[in-house]
Amino acid sequence: MRLLISVLLGTLVAATLASGQFDAASLEKKYRDKTAEPWVSKIAWERRILAARKKARSEGKLILAYFCCSYQESPACEVFEAGALLTDWWAEVAKDFVPYLNISARLGDKPDQGLLLDKGGRYFPYFIIMDEAGLLLVELRPINRKRVEQALADARLKQRLSRDAESGENIAAVRGLRLLKIILREEAAENKEEVERLAKTKGLDKILLGRLEEYRAIVQVQDVFDKAQEDLRFADVGDDAKSRAAVRAVKLRIAKGMCELLAKKVEFQVESNPGLYLNYAIFATKGAIAKKDAALGKRGLEMIQRGEAAAVPKKDHAKFRRSIGFSDLKSQVEALPKKG
Repeated sequence: MRLLISVLLGTLVAATLASGQFDAASLEKKYRDKTAEPWVSKIAWERRILAARKKARSEGKLILAYFCCSYQESPACEVFEAGALLTDWWAEVAKDFVPYLNISARLGDKPDQGLLLDKGGRYFPYFIIMDEAGLLLVELRPINRKRVEQALADARLKQRLSRDAESGENIAAVRGLRLLKIILREEAAENKEEVERLAKTKGLDKILLGRLEEYRAIVQVQDVFDKAQEDLRFADVGDDAKSRAAVRAVKLRIAKGMCELLAKKVEFQVESNPGLYLNYAIFATKGAIAKKDAALGKRGLEMIQRGEAAAVPKKDHAKFRRSIGFSDLKSQVEALPKKG
């Protein structure tokens, strides 16, 4: 049994690169069909990286690149192509960057074939933000407008810190860049003490400090899961009554830990880590029920609903709620005695 509930990751898991053989005529038709899909015409995509870089230079913008494929079906790509990439908010926020579309077609005459691998991509869909030189700044999942805007802000911050840290003389920029890479999970911290040492550097960017607070909240939540991970692995060894009781005990401990964090008002944006956010909300709600705290239970339910709205495709809301037993959680919270 997995510790984290698979609510998003099943739909967002990237399709791996297939190795089958296709004839040229079939590949050409698949490519034409792909380029005729509604989401492609929603915004004005640049189709060649050199043109995207030229436009980025002239307009002073970053490049948001989307890598997908036409030679095979990709349910993971369809999550975005039938969702976010068709929305009005996507068309609006696209004014803030240069959109670049790369379709892997297995046809040598199509634009920029092979660029996916050059940019570190090993799966579809692959979304990244680059600077005008084509340098990768951050990866992202455009689940909603707020997530795209956050990724653009992170990319601009990284670009600025990288420039200021280049000479090595600006200590705040050097340490700030290291801190940002830890926050974005591009690099691992040596230990928790390193993060706090870096955070004490004088002159750190104010935007970076805001991202640090978000990171600290995420770490607190992740710690509760991590501490229970090993116990759950050893508890979930069979289907006998003893194993089931052991699993329930570990999950109750997780729920209580999450409820304690919720009581301390530890919270972060769902866009920062949708899966973790939702699991935190679900377990915290269960912990509030166990604690018989109606106010915390209500807050937990509200978190679940925010996470659902931000990260679960609308067509999957009913399925998602059934998978987590939302109706039962809501009924239990509503049945709790109100204090005061």
